Amino acid sequence: MMGPRLVWIFGFFLLVGCFSKDFNEPGVEDYEELATTEVFNINKKMAWNAAFNVMSRYPIVYSSEENLEIQTDWIKGKSERLFSQYDENRVPYTIRFRLNVRLVPLDANRTEVTVQNTEQYLTDIITSGGDLNATLYEWIDTESTTYKENAVLKKVELELKKMLQNLRRGGKK
Repeated sequence: MMGPRLVWIFGFFLLVGCFSKDFNEPGVEDYEELATTEVFNINKKMAWNAAFNVMSRYPIVYSSEENLEIQTDWIKGKSERLFSQYDENRVPYTIRFRLNVRLVPLDANRTEVTVQNTEQYLTDIITSGGDLNATLYEWIDTESTTYKENAVLKKVELELKKMLQNLRRGGKK
């Protein structure tokens, strides 16, 4: 009895080993790229203050007013473009992203603000076609939709408008 069972188990593993790992995942949603850089007609000090106020809502691992740069820690979320498909349901992939904001003074009253997003998605090694390296899950780099970057730029713009309104009313800088 042990012989046929052993043959069956061996055959099962042989068949499983021959299956393709290509599950056509993740599914990718089309998207329209948005602006990730904007020039504001404001001096670098006010642009820095507005950018820092906006970015302080995120976990910051590095900020330098001297270098005009702010970087966040990894932030977990759901993907806007990657998903698993189950019948008609689309389940967004778990992602993590890190935002980097850099300011470049163009002249005394104009500052360029650029937001860069490093994004990764979490997947298992079978779906990704990867190799077992002590873990079943791994983070894989993916491109950004630019939605997060553009949202930060819009928040910086709103923050600058609030700051300018306060200045006109005689408030603080």
